[in-house]
Amino acid sequence: MKYIYYTINPRERLFKQLAGFLYFLMLSDIKKRILVLPKFELSGRYYYFEDLFDVNKIKENYNVISSDEYSKDMIEDTEFHLSSFNQLPLVNPNYNKYRKSLYYNEKYYKIFDQLKEFGFNDPENNPTNSYIAVHWRQDDFLKVRPQVTYNIDELVKFCKNKLKELNIDNIYISTDCTLESDLKYINDNLPVFKFPEISDITDIEYAIIESIACSNADYFIGTSHSLYTSNIIGERNKLGRSENKSVLMPLNVIIEK
Repeated sequence: MKYIYYTINPRERLFKQLAGFLYFLMLSDIKKRILVLPKFELSGRYYYFEDLFDVNKIKENYNVISSDEYSKDMIEDTEFHLSSFNQLPLVNPNYNKYRKSLYYNEKYYKIFDQLKEFGFNDPENNPTNSYIAVHWRQDDFLKVRPQVTYNIDELVKFCKNKLKELNIDNIYISTDCTLESDLKYINDNLPVFKFPEISDITDIEYAIIESIACSNADYFIGTSHSLYTSNIIGERNKLGRSENKSVLMPLNVIIEK
């Protein structure tokens, strides 16, 4: 076989599909085969790999082709993995090796740079001079992994202590929490800044820009077992963020290497 062609179960979110991509990038590298870059099915819409990520960065280090370059003449020489659940987790010793070649499409870095230049939603007191970022996972984790989630009081207390310790006055919180009372409590008790409205982007693209913001923070607090958090840690490692600048909730476990 010369090629590897795979798909991830479309019910999976972007960053789980991204962990799947890293797994098959590793598999194709080990087997010395050509990986066909996937189309991501997300929220009922298809995205080509190059819509979201930088193909050239991958091609600099690995033997890959786009889905448009793949043809029916290659089928007989292809190893198929369809609707797969395979993932390459952060704890895998090869994670950073493959993650460091993965860059978002340049347009998302440019959007983040523009937001940063204008101080997000506070141009007179630019929070991006120094800030902490938090990924506070709620949603399904409250049922399937309650042991790794902070409640609202624990979150605010931990963040206040970290802001004081680092002498930082701004914090960005990425969360899927929908409880208005919890969101209000956060805004009332922490110096939170937010993105202004960004026109003409999808929820998937917003998640990418938000992850870039978390990756560029002075300090990052993530949620254990979350692939969204894992991806941010991978991006921070790629950017050369120094050790002891990231921690996982609920235990103060340093995860950058």
